[in-house]
Amino acid sequence: MSALPSTACTMLLLLYLPAAMAQSRPIDQAWDRHQRNNSAMNDNAPLQTHPSVDLSELKREAEELAKLSQSLPPDIEALSKGLLPKDLNDKLKRIEKLSKKLRSQLVPPVN
Repeated sequence: MSALPSTACTMLLLLYLPAAMAQSRPIDQAWDRHQRNNSAMNDNAPLQTHPSVDLSELKREAEELAKLSQSLPPDIEALSKGLLPKDLNDKLKRIEKLSKKLRSQLVPPVN
């Protein structure tokens, strides 16, 4: 008698397994398509900027961002000593603003 329930379970498993696998195929196909699109974009997509982007302005902003970023470690070190540099908040806000601006001008919008 105990073989009957296990046989019934095995039969149900064999009946539902193909249906469950068929449902996973669209996800697998979508994932494959996503990977192909990303690799194609990364491999041979030229850098696209907005038509009105001034490259000299971008370079100046990137240099300012780098300079501000390099000035942070001493400020963080001062924090560990209990001192709060008065311009730290302004530096962090400027870094955030510059990085957002650069990203919006250099990275094409994702649809």
